[in-house]
Amino acid sequence: MAAMARGRFPRAWPLAAAAVLAAAVLIAAESYLAEEPGPERSSLTPTRRADLVEQVLLGHRMWVPRGHRLEVFADGLTRPRLMAVAPDGTLHVTEPHPGRVLALPDRDGDGRADARVVVRAGLEFPHGLAFHDGALYIAEGTRVTRFRDGAAQILVSGIPTGGHVTRTIAIRDGKLYLSAGSSCNVCEERDRRRAAVVRYNLDGSGEEILAEGLRNTVGIVFGPDGKLWGTDNGRDMLGDDEPPEEVNIIERGRHYGWPYCYGDRIGDRDFSHRNRAFCAATQPPAVAIQAHSAPLGLRWGPDGALYVALHGSWNRSIPTGYKVIRIVRRDAGYEVLDHVTGWLEGEGRADAKAWGRPVDVIFDRAGTLYISDDFAGIIYRLLRAR
Repeated sequence: MAAMARGRFPRAWPLAAAAVLAAAVLIAAESYLAEEPGPERSSLTPTRRADLVEQVLLGHRMWVPRGHRLEVFADGLTRPRLMAVAPDGTLHVTEPHPGRVLALPDRDGDGRADARVVVRAGLEFPHGLAFHDGALYIAEGTRVTRFRDGAAQILVSGIPTGGHVTRTIAIRDGKLYLSAGSSCNVCEERDRRRAAVVRYNLDGSGEEILAEGLRNTVGIVFGPDGKLWGTDNGRDMLGDDEPPEEVNIIERGRHYGWPYCYGDRIGDRDFSHRNRAFCAATQPPAVAIQAHSAPLGLRWGPDGALYVALHGSWNRSIPTGYKVIRIVRRDAGYEVLDHVTGWLEGEGRADAKAWGRPVDVIFDRAGTLYISDDFAGIIYRLLRAR
């Protein structure tokens, strides 16, 4: 109970914090106001097709990296979402709608899950999960719970509800990081816990707003550089190609623009009273991806590249996304490469139809890539062909 009290969100925030933020914005605005407004169209990170080869899976044409093959690891799942690998190497996945976490052991090593073991049930929309120091941490709709040796301890409670309902966590250096999306498509939040990443001590104490302006950061992960990286899904109803989806380096004290601006500090038309002054002080994305492609889970691979699952669009005239991409560092910045495609049949056409929707990606100890799909109810694995 003590941990619950330490982790409960306060009802009000000090006015001093708002004053400090306002002062910082005004200082940045002095130089920005003298400049011309930025471009009205977003620029995307350079993207190209990788060296992919065709493979048939479950009667569908897929494209995978040369020398690899895609297989079904587990099927018949109920909208599987985020994944984590336990210390013993067993893959775990959340199923938010039944409210449970499954373990998917492959005891005989044949590349297929032998069983679906219910690790935790009766949960409140579980989404993010992480293993740390012998315990399993699960982010539910309104709380974060730690399970150790069969005992449950609520660390953070009172997470606000409504709007984007997924909660994602990461753990690093004795700190718990929690991402909660916005309560709306586009609005000014009254609660700083929304559209933000919040940081805690591992017992739920020491709550701190780490970064704001992140509309719906479904995936967060620490990179080999020690920095926190996250995907962010931009607002809707600005057309087919605005705003870009984002991959951000999430840093303490930064504001990432939403709802006032997006992309490379482009002002949102619904907030003209704040645009020029506020956007100058915001942080642009490290990588900008095609609008509405819906980047969700992300992981760093053993090759040093960042892998991202694109869940796919729902309101674009020509559907986009529905694939796994690979982001690599180049001398001039970053480059985006298609890594696994084919879940969208008829890509590039208005009548394209999706048979699968990637949600999360994760690597096991051997470097095999696993991909969860909450539309087909499948977890795939991508491995080097023998």
